[in-house]
Amino acid sequence: MGLLKWKLVREINRIRQQLRGIPEFFSEPAQRRQHDAQRSVLLEPQHGDVAKRKKIALLLVYQPQGVADSTRWTCEHLVAKGYSPLIISNAPLSAADRQMLAPWVWRMAERPNFGYDFGGYRDGIWLLQQWQIAPETLIVLNDSIWFPLTGNETLIDCMEGSSADFVGALQLDPLRQVEGIPRKKRPFFGSFFLMFKRNAWEHSAFRMFWSGYENTSNKYKTIRRGERGLSHALMDAGVSYEAIYTRSGLDAYLGRQSNHALVRVLQQLVTIDERLETQIADAVIQFDSSPEWRNRALELAMAATEKQNILATAPIASLSVFAVPYLKKSRDWNNLKALYKVRDAMLEGSLPIAHASIMNDLNALLD
Repeated sequence: MGLLKWKLVREINRIRQQLRGIPEFFSEPAQRRQHDAQRSVLLEPQHGDVAKRKKIALLLVYQPQGVADSTRWTCEHLVAKGYSPLIISNAPLSAADRQMLAPWVWRMAERPNFGYDFGGYRDGIWLLQQWQIAPETLIVLNDSIWFPLTGNETLIDCMEGSSADFVGALQLDPLRQVEGIPRKKRPFFGSFFLMFKRNAWEHSAFRMFWSGYENTSNKYKTIRRGERGLSHALMDAGVSYEAIYTRSGLDAYLGRQSNHALVRVLQQLVTIDERLETQIADAVIQFDSSPEWRNRALELAMAATEKQNILATAPIASLSVFAVPYLKKSRDWNNLKALYKVRDAMLEGSLPIAHASIMNDLNALLD
């Protein structure tokens, strides 16, 4: 799909979601009541071979064509890190899926695909509460990422080692400024990988958020109510928080680079803005050691990393400098361009090759 076509499809989908929000305003309350009334039956779990531990990983999957081997790899790694995986599937799990997952999960349950990932998160947390299980550490993640790229990732260790009770893998910053930020534009954590420690789990703000969360199958409402809403509810309540990967960290890294290093950084950036892409290419060609060139290079790097998350805009630096151990599966044009760069770097040997199951998925997506 070409860039212009992708932009058109994205805009059409945005308008479609907004229009869907009108009838959903009337229909979804009844759906929520019906779903909650049936939860005890719908979420009947099947036990896997992994014992219950103090650390639990709630993994939301939606793979109606069958669970990928890369998901089994995720579960295998979580077990190796001391976690008991709880699978919540928003699609039916086949007998083959269950057989493949069983050695690497504690429990698995199916539910209708109502509410996207936050609908599944809500039900998974409800199950833990029903079972009267209070994890020492709870990881909440979904299959919108390939994780981990290799078995020696350090993200989980960094999150566990943080003094914060609510830890995100990635902080998303709608704006680069740090002061005078409008309330709706405050930073929040990407919901694809979160960690809640015991103090967060037991905090009233955590309980109130999930008990009051209103499932919706509208993508934009889910982001607003769920992803942004959860972060802000805990932050506003005074729960200590930290993100491992931030755009400010990337900015600081860029500022430390020499002019020669900045040339390489510019070549590795990803943008779908054709004008900006041309300006970056021109800056690379016109390289010199002057302060003027440096200021221009930093300006272009800031522009390229302004509107998308750092993994999609600075993928090579994210993986090589910051040791980001995951890749987003999104088919957004920016992310696809980033994935091509990452795969090329892996094949060239400048980045470690990802686990075979992830490379298979990556090739299937890009080829």
